[in-house]
Amino acid sequence: MGRPRLSCAHYMRRGEAVACARSRRPQFVPFLTSTVRWRSYSFHHPPTPSSALNGRTMQAAREEVSTDDLLSRHIFDPPMFPGRTLVAKFFFEFPQNQCESVVWQRKLSDAIDGVHRLGCEHQAKLRQRQTAEGKVPTKKYVGAATARCGEINAYRNPQGHGIKVVHEPDEGAHHVELCYDSDASAPAMTRSDKNEIKFKLVQLFASLSLHDCPNHDL
Repeated sequence: MGRPRLSCAHYMRRGEAVACARSRRPQFVPFLTSTVRWRSYSFHHPPTPSSALNGRTMQAAREEVSTDDLLSRHIFDPPMFPGRTLVAKFFFEFPQNQCESVVWQRKLSDAIDGVHRLGCEHQAKLRQRQTAEGKVPTKKYVGAATARCGEINAYRNPQGHGIKVVHEPDEGAHHVELCYDSDASAPAMTRSDKNEIKFKLVQLFASLSLHDCPNHDL
């Protein structure tokens, strides 16, 4: 029987409240204390290959992203890139403290070209959604910003808060998420801490590769 997707409760530690990873139906563990700690991950479980058993698909195995691996964030405008400048509050929003998605380049055969290919595919889906909602399809993929995994994981603000890089292959082998993360002894994360982290991510994702999708009518 396949290993099920880990629940929010799996990530509870020391009575601390955690936020689940982004999903189609976000769910949250109720706060048990007034102090919020963000989830952390362990890669000690044995690999579980994706396969079918008794008609059920087993969960793809997480892998640890190495320090030198390149991670790319798709840039869509509006609202992320007005005047060809990244806006920190839109670049990584972490809505309701959920994790945010990036692309693991090593899992794509065509590296940055593959990142752009995925970005253009997502642009088409976003525009179709806008059209279905009766809106003008204005969402445009403009490129990607790239950073090294090790630099993201290494960052901690003075209060001990930062980001954890987590592989989430159920949405594709290339799919990685960035999640709020705190040292065990760190105080509760505040809005100021979160804003500081967002500004730092703009600095870390400093390598920009702009791109025009082949058909902007999509």
